[in-house]
Amino acid sequence: MVADENDVIKLRTNFRGEQVYLYRVRTSQAAARALLLDYFEAINAIARRPRWYNALTANCTTVARERVVQAGGKLPLSWRIFANAYLPQLLYRQGTFDRSRPFAELKAISHINERARAVREGEDFSARIREGLPMPPLRT
Repeated sequence: MVADENDVIKLRTNFRGEQVYLYRVRTSQAAARALLLDYFEAINAIARRPRWYNALTANCTTVARERVVQAGGKLPLSWRIFANAYLPQLLYRQGTFDRSRPFAELKAISHINERARAVREGEDFSARIREGLPMPPLRT
């Protein structure tokens, strides 16, 4: 599915009542660009030949890991990839997230439900949900 974060996040925070966390990742501009281009290639491949959701092998987390690895990044295979809600801890441990504070504090800061619900029509949704999120130093 391709959607903007305004639609995807508001669906979860404002209508489904799910708990949503947004973490900034530590990466280089080149790596971010490679990942974006790889996603575009994957989307075009799915348009040609559908790939069906599978709770174990083709879910949101496993597909994201596949894309990261395909784009040249490193994300070790771990049980945290297959168990919902454990990937952030893995990414924190490997230094992909800000490590200037304990993970529990980072997680609390990264909980964006209230920020998402408070965004008014016409405001910059992306900027508002990121207010106060720590930015890890970029990789070179």
